[in-house]
Amino acid sequence: MINKEQVTDIVYNAICAYLDVERAELSDTSQLEDEWQLDSTEMVCVAVDMEKELGFKLRGLKFSELETISDVINEVLRIADLHEAQERAAEVV
Repeated sequence: MINKEQVTDIVYNAICAYLDVERAELSDTSQLEDEWQLDSTEMVCVAVDMEKELGFKLRGLKFSELETISDVINEVLRIADLHEAQERAAEVV
């Protein structure tokens, strides 16, 4: 089971790598589009990097609704919970 700390690290690492910035330059309240000009199309590239680290697809990630890094973290956690529930259900069958 993936926890919030792990997801936070994955999200920050992917965004920092894409923007080519240090983690200290960002915060949970950093505005992705307003501060960093990271639009929903560019978030697809970030999501691909996160998927590689997470080991599952981020289906249902609503890029247009993600304004801050905290929004991304919370949405990835939501999808991770769904993914884990689906895996558990598949094991029962």
